Amino acid sequence: MAQAIGPAASGGQGEPLPPVQPFAELAARSNFSFLDGASHPWELAATAKALGYSGLGICDTNTLAGVVRGHVATREAGLPFAVGCRLRLEDGAEYLVWPTCRSSYGRLTSLLSRGRMASSKDSCRITRGDLLEAAEGWVLAVVPPEEPGAEPAVTFGERVRQEAAALRSRLALPLMLAASHTLRGDDQRRLDRLAALAASAGGWLLAVGDVRYHVASRRRLADVLTAIRLGTTVDAIGAAAEPNAERRPKSLAEVALRFARHPEAVANTLRVLEATRGFPLEGLRYEYPDEVVDPGRTAQETLEARVAAALAARWTVVPAEIERRIAHELRLIGELGYAPYFLTVEAIVRFARERGILC
Repeated sequence: MAQAIGPAASGGQGEPLPPVQPFAELAARSNFSFLDGASHPWELAATAKALGYSGLGICDTNTLAGVVRGHVATREAGLPFAVGCRLRLEDGAEYLVWPTCRSSYGRLTSLLSRGRMASSKDSCRITRGDLLEAAEGWVLAVVPPEEPGAEPAVTFGERVRQEAAALRSRLALPLMLAASHTLRGDDQRRLDRLAALAASAGGWLLAVGDVRYHVASRRRLADVLTAIRLGTTVDAIGAAAEPNAERRPKSLAEVALRFARHPEAVANTLRVLEATRGFPLEGLRYEYPDEVVDPGRTAQETLEARVAAALAARWTVVPAEIERRIAHELRLIGELGYAPYFLTVEAIVRFARERGILC
């Protein structure tokens, strides 16, 4: 059941309720955020559809593992989907990223791959410099510090203004500040401060739900996941436990009420959703890596050259039938575009033979 919101949330008793606005939840974490998200992508999509959302975005932490199932689930639900990711940097700062085209998606995937390769198995090392270098064409939102009741630090405000200035001509939309209202007690003051900071930086405020689960009853599971992640028991997680069940998708009326003084933050969710429509996930096709290609040659030319060298090494005079069969097979490989695959097999076999491995 949704938690009731008293008149104080809208500014005072007797005030009219704010009009309901279209809204898209763009920063939900799914169970692909390991030991964090407590709902499947399809559960989040079904809930977003039932609540009348305009779209859904999944931003799992330092991974794109949940976006395929999120894409499939939202397509089945008839909802637009925004491919996204929550980047957690090595200094603990967090950003929400939504690519707007294939090249900006490629920069995001490369950033994640390099971060994984530069760290241990269960972590991803990304620096602020790495993020700023890769940000061309992204929609980017800064996630403010989470400490309850804490003012955004002076250094945080300075960082936001510096990054907004540095990225102004490179992002698809102005740099944003992700703002959530989860009934912490200081929510409205915090929203006001973040809105002022966004304005001072020339950026936008963006309404997000800070979603970890699709229904309130998953709060208990979220706490279990937190306990496992911290290596302790649920009874001992203390302040790391969910203080309430508010990190779930809200009704459109609840969203409007909580952001009544900042309706532009809700409207900005649709602007982000529209900006990401230029990158449909179904438009991606697998492309074989080109590391096995000789410099200055295509994969087909490289394969033909290596076949010719192998033939010369095996026969002084190549039998006519062998020449005919090889020519036919190379022509078929070229038509199907399979040359990179055969080059990979050749590289594996060569590696094994050089080391005396039976192959």
